[in-house]
Amino acid sequence: MTAAILSATFTITWRYRRNHTVSLSLKIARIYNRKPNRRNTFASCLIIKIRKMKRVLICLSGIFVCFACNVQQKETPVSEDVFLSKISTGTVFSINDEKAVSDLPWNPHATFKGVYLKHVIAGKDTDDKLSYHIVKIEPECVLDTHSHDGKIEIHQIVAGSGKMYLNGKVIDYSQGQICIIPANASHKVVAGKNGMYILATFAPSLL
Repeated sequence: MTAAILSATFTITWRYRRNHTVSLSLKIARIYNRKPNRRNTFASCLIIKIRKMKRVLICLSGIFVCFACNVQQKETPVSEDVFLSKISTGTVFSINDEKAVSDLPWNPHATFKGVYLKHVIAGKDTDDKLSYHIVKIEPECVLDTHSHDGKIEIHQIVAGSGKMYLNGKVIDYSQGQICIIPANASHKVVAGKNGMYILATFAPSLL
């Protein structure tokens, strides 16, 4: 493997720098011998070649290390919906009960097409103090302008992307973003081409 790399490097360097190295060798020969001869010229050229090959190999080794690190990172990608998958297959525990999230139904929104809610924690579980929902918005569908009287809402984006329109402000929604929606504030969510999943928390509870 090493011999092949050295041979290739030497050949490329020689072809790319041929005129330059020959003229430089002749100059060195002239400095020390006044009358250059074939043996001194060849020795000078060989010394220059070895030095240049060393620099090239150092550069190539650096490039190889960067490439290897980049390949290693690409070999272990983290899917953007791993978190969503964990939640969707998780379990909700309480003092007197437990339930699998996967067993809960998707409920189509009563007003907005392409919007579905899974009620993970309802008001009956928290004395109406809080509720927790997974909201699914299909690609390029809209959770149109609405508000919640007396309820604070928190959005956490777990998959997909889109835009939030909140009291005249436009917010880019993408995985990891969190948005606080004040009580009674008008807002609208538009999903991107891949749709969107939101964890929505209400206080007091939505239902």
